[in-house]
Amino acid sequence: MQQTKISDIKPYVRYARYITTTDYKQFDYTIKAYDCRLFYCIGGVGNFEINNVVYPLKAGSLLIFKYDLPYAYYPDELDPMKLLGINFDYIYSSSDQSTPIPPVKKENFDKSKILAPLTLCEELLEKPLFIDNAFSLEQELKTLNSEFTRREIFYETRCSSLFSSIITQALRLTVKMPLKHKDDDVVQKVINLLGENYGKQITLSSLGNKFGYHPNYLNQVFMIRTGKPIYAYLQELRIMKAIDLLQNSALPIGEIAVSIGFCDIAHFSKTFKQKTGLSPSAFRIKG
Repeated sequence: MQQTKISDIKPYVRYARYITTTDYKQFDYTIKAYDCRLFYCIGGVGNFEINNVVYPLKAGSLLIFKYDLPYAYYPDELDPMKLLGINFDYIYSSSDQSTPIPPVKKENFDKSKILAPLTLCEELLEKPLFIDNAFSLEQELKTLNSEFTRREIFYETRCSSLFSSIITQALRLTVKMPLKHKDDDVVQKVINLLGENYGKQITLSSLGNKFGYHPNYLNQVFMIRTGKPIYAYLQELRIMKAIDLLQNSALPIGEIAVSIGFCDIAHFSKTFKQKTGLSPSAFRIKG
């Protein structure tokens, strides 16, 4: 069985979709999958049981686990989970099998059919990885789902790149020192504010004033939780919004720049090219 380090991981995303768990009311048995799984809770509540361990899910919860682990999930009857699910391999060795492989009942599982068996040197990924508060990964997860759904040229490479980033950030979130409950709440409020106001001029000082924190300390606790300083997080959010507008609207590039918070088109174009390797106009033509 192949041994793989984190630095060697090149994920293959086989399937991505939104799941409304009310569609699975009869799902009352334990199953196993032939590839790896990620589930991110968009809303609602419920429980996942993996290998006899119960993980409570709510908005912002993230689960990543390998093939061959018995699992089942149980949505709340009044407020069922809404999930973003991803089927993937950590390596590309079974990329020829591009259609999703459904899980089977635990008793019917055949180990010889595992798609990309490997031993991960990173112990954190050998067992289920559960993050209670992974809101900082939500935008990239949604972007990945959009890329997979649209299936434009080079989408597999783009999905692999996004998923590598998601795995890296998820690992960082598990090993970062814990925050005080108050700090964790404030970081989530900052993430929400950035997501709703990315088109406005936002500074560390203004955020510090709003939440009653020294700007440097706020930036520090934000980095502990997300792995990125506030400015870098905001910049990536704006570029992802720009990508969406370039692909899905006919807005002039100058209007896009202003709408996502850039003061001028030159600064936007320079930043966009640094992040994507293409100018906005070239990206729109290529897309």
